[in-house]
Amino acid sequence: MAVFDRRLILHFDWTMFSLALGLCLVGLISVLSATHGGAGRVLNPLVLRQFIWMTIARSALLPTRCTEGQSLCWPSSQSPAR
Repeated sequence: MAVFDRRLILHFDWTMFSLALGLCLVGLISVLSATHGGAGRVLNPLVLRQFIWMTIARSALLPTRCTEGQSLCWPSSQSPAR
């Protein structure tokens, strides 16, 4: 089992994460306001689709940000197998 390193949280770019999350929320609100049908109407499927893809993107971001950068690159002495 992998050991979680607390330094990953300390060195995480929270400003960029907050700005990206804010931008996603602005996009979600824009889709919601453009597709709003009035009182008593259920959410448009486009709003749900936007939320689902936003959640998938956020879920994919965290594992990539929490891995060591060196494990994602080829060693300098070797080239990729062809």
